[in-house]
Amino acid sequence: MPRVEARLRRPVPAFGTFTWSVLALTLAALGAGGAAFAQKAGRLPPGLPLWAWAGLGGLLGVLTWAYVYRGARLPEQVPPLKLEGDDLTVPISIVSSKTEQLRLQQVQSIDVSQPPSGGDLMIGTDVGVFMYPLDAFEEPKQALQLGRAIILGIGQGPDGAARLETLHRRQQVGLRFRKQRPNATRMVLLLLFGMFGLQHLFGCFDGNIFEQQAVMLRMGANVPALVAEGQWWRLFVANFLHGGWLHIILNGLALWSLGSALEGLVGTLRFLLIYLCAALGGALASALAAQGPLSVGASTAVFGLLGAFAVLSWRFGSEFPTGIRQTRRWWIFVLGVNGLLPFVVPIIDMAAHVGGFVAGAAVMFLAYPSVKYFDPWARSSWGVVAATGMVALTFTYAGMEASQYRSNPPEHPQRALLRIMEDEGNAQLQNQEAWWILTTPGNFGPEDYEYARTLAQAAVKSERLSAFLDTLATAEARLGNLQAAVQLEREAILRFAEEPIDRGFLRRLFFGPPDDGRVFWSQLARYVPDESSMVHGPAAIDAVDLSIEGDALRVVRPDGLPLVLFAEVLAAGTAQGVLRIGIEAAATNPQSLGLSPKLQGVVRQGVDLRLLWVDSSSSGPEASELGLQFMPHDPTVDDLPL
Repeated sequence: MPRVEARLRRPVPAFGTFTWSVLALTLAALGAGGAAFAQKAGRLPPGLPLWAWAGLGGLLGVLTWAYVYRGARLPEQVPPLKLEGDDLTVPISIVSSKTEQLRLQQVQSIDVSQPPSGGDLMIGTDVGVFMYPLDAFEEPKQALQLGRAIILGIGQGPDGAARLETLHRRQQVGLRFRKQRPNATRMVLLLLFGMFGLQHLFGCFDGNIFEQQAVMLRMGANVPALVAEGQWWRLFVANFLHGGWLHIILNGLALWSLGSALEGLVGTLRFLLIYLCAALGGALASALAAQGPLSVGASTAVFGLLGAFAVLSWRFGSEFPTGIRQTRRWWIFVLGVNGLLPFVVPIIDMAAHVGGFVAGAAVMFLAYPSVKYFDPWARSSWGVVAATGMVALTFTYAGMEASQYRSNPPEHPQRALLRIMEDEGNAQLQNQEAWWILTTPGNFGPEDYEYARTLAQAAVKSERLSAFLDTLATAEARLGNLQAAVQLEREAILRFAEEPIDRGFLRRLFFGPPDDGRVFWSQLARYVPDESSMVHGPAAIDAVDLSIEGDALRVVRPDGLPLVLFAEVLAAGTAQGVLRIGIEAAATNPQSLGLSPKLQGVVRQGVDLRLLWVDSSSSGPEASELGLQFMPHDPTVDDLPL
């Protein structure tokens, strides 16, 4: 076989590199400058600490440097593509001086596309895909000659006829893949983002989490309890709603990646049938599993596309070009990550994902029954056309039902949500719902606070956690029962000292530093009446005296009695925090305890001490040890109604 060679032009830095560099540097400067200004002003944008802004600016700077460095390191000349006998030499890319040495037996597909503008030479091998734009060659006809020579060489080799037939089928799949425009994928994406805009318009993301959920319920979220009552249309509509920007962006990216690929292989009608059936199957599985009070999102359909692509790859993968066919390692990684993700992020609806995957796989299997070879140009059968039309009409009718419900719901969404939460039997949800009612000013009255207390009592009965006790204490305070509120808050403090705290890196990254319990101490100070102190245990309150002398705290208490004292620290009438003082039985009377550096700064301003709680029982924290701890005031409680 004669030698065939195709030379590439000398690479030049792309204008896009310069544009990206300027944009990245601008964003990095703005991010760093904005973070510095916000830090100086003492206020950072919500949800983004200084280190996040600094990291973003650093990342953009690194990307900019990488692009500029890459442009400066372009080779003077890219090696040519050469075919000598059965040996094929190709450059790794059009901007690299490195080459890959191949044998013709390693070539699995070859295609030269010539659209109206531009075109590519794509060589698929068992080590990857090598793609070169035709306009990167000194003479584009050399690329065509090289492609024909490779095909001729494969035909002359062992099993040449069979390899050429496989090569032709892969070429046809690649040609269909490029020619099929992902119109249905674009239409679905536009619909999803359009619905997301309506969610913003109707207030799905305004107010606290429960106000948002009430609006989401009104728009058609998948609520198992309401689906069981006959609101079937939620199984259809919920697939077009999302819980926030991150939710829709992740689903949109996955849909564009999987959807455009699958639509390019099976066509628009089959794609739509798979998408809609997978969405319905995932929503139905979610309603049956009832893992939460409500669920939304297009991930049901996205996982259906993944299941359909898995079936397509399993049945006809050998007929796909290298760029489309995925390896077994890729499938293990993708399925493994998505299978483990719900355990890392519990809010993910695992049942919806599994249901969508199974439904998509089943529809894809039925769409190509008893087919030996994959025909990318096969037209959709009348059965596929009829099924797609019927499913699309059903989704449309469900949307009309959802619109009618939103305009005139049979019961107020917030009341419906309260009822669902109560029936759910989930202590965490009950506690959150009670907290929402108790801390939302102006929207509720005494009857609502009674109901919130019932929810909080149910949560505490299920699990006596410090957060649940704090909610119940808040309910008692809103109803005027300050004595009960103080006792519950005291128990919350003791419980918190016994509960394990998650200090892991991921917990800190996503949710900030772990809670140190200061909110419970600050709550206790709110519930204690100003004119008196709360006493627990046999200690005589008159025998306990607190005063500050220099940098030490002087404590006078009954001899031989171990105590744990809680005292509020006030500076100019403003709460600064709470002191916890543990005194052992053998300590002399009176005692002097050194102040911590944080407390010393407060003391220099002049402080008043208000005794909140005296505990002489042995169950108190650090009851048998001599010690002092200052817990700063939590300002978040100042805005809570009382």
